[in-house]
Amino acid sequence: MIAVLVLAALVALRWGILLVAVAALVPEVRGCPACFAATVPIHRPWLSRLLPRIEWRWCASCGWQGPGRRPGGTALSPPVGERAPSTRDASGDAPSTDIEGGRSPFPP
Repeated sequence: MIAVLVLAALVALRWGILLVAVAALVPEVRGCPACFAATVPIHRPWLSRLLPRIEWRWCASCGWQGPGRRPGGTALSPPVGERAPSTRDASGDAPSTDIEGGRSPFPP
């Protein structure tokens, strides 16, 4: 019984190593490798659960489909309709860039 568990663990380890190696080899794709047009991400729930940094992409121009790495190593992009958090305060003004000494590290 122990031998079966050890062999099953070795098979699972082999699959895990293979999955990580394949994920590392997938390039960050924004353009179609066939026609160089822009590609669109396609939602595949099983892929996002299995490899969260990999997404399936589709080219509307030539019909190419294939895997691509998400930009910057982000695991998931925000859902459509949600906006990124604003850097403005409640009054609608941008945050102050003043620091001690009265000089800002940012150009005007």
